[in-house]
Amino acid sequence: MPAPVQQGAPSRSDREGICLASPACGGSSQLTGTLRTASGELREFGTAAQAAGQNTTRGLDAVEKKADTIGKALGGLVAAAAVAFGVLIKRQVDLADEVGNTAERLGVTAEELSALGAARQARAQGWTSAVLG
Repeated sequence: MPAPVQQGAPSRSDREGICLASPACGGSSQLTGTLRTASGELREFGTAAQAAGQNTTRGLDAVEKKADTIGKALGGLVAAAAVAFGVLIKRQVDLADEVGNTAERLGVTAEELSALGAARQARAQGWTSAVLG
């Protein structure tokens, strides 16, 4: 035989349900007012959330534009540096070719001609001696 169920005080949800249905607590008119208030608060929350979302979107659009501008500037800078580096390399190759051609006309090696050039430059700067290999 099952144990008898004890009858205790009604739970809070039971009490509120009883109160909402009871004419003494305002009955359905109180429930309707509460629902209207909640509906208005939800509408206000939705409006505020939508405005916050639009502000966030505008902020992200501004960040994207700045990033695009910075990216283009960096791309231009990298391209300019690559061109400058290419020009520098070409000048070095042209100089080495000129030293080689001059050394050949003089009947010496390019290394010997470079050493003579270094000695001449050292002497022009006021050094009293230069070491030749």
